[in-house]
Amino acid sequence: MGIPDVIGFTVDEAVQVLDTVGIIHYEVEVLSPPGHTESGYDKHYRVIRINAVESSKVKLLVCKPLKL
Repeated sequence: MGIPDVIGFTVDEAVQVLDTVGIIHYEVEVLSPPGHTESGYDKHYRVIRINAVESSKVKLLVCKPLKL
């Protein structure tokens, strides 16, 4: 099973696509500008990288969009 390309998707959209191919476990890491710290993320954040951790688990690197 391959990992779908969800780069550019919102976190919400990416999780839905991953779920359809059986990837139900995921980690989310938030990328922040230097000097800033993000305390979390919401469904509007965008996926900028996806890495396989295990056969049914991925790690999503996400960032806050410029404007909501």
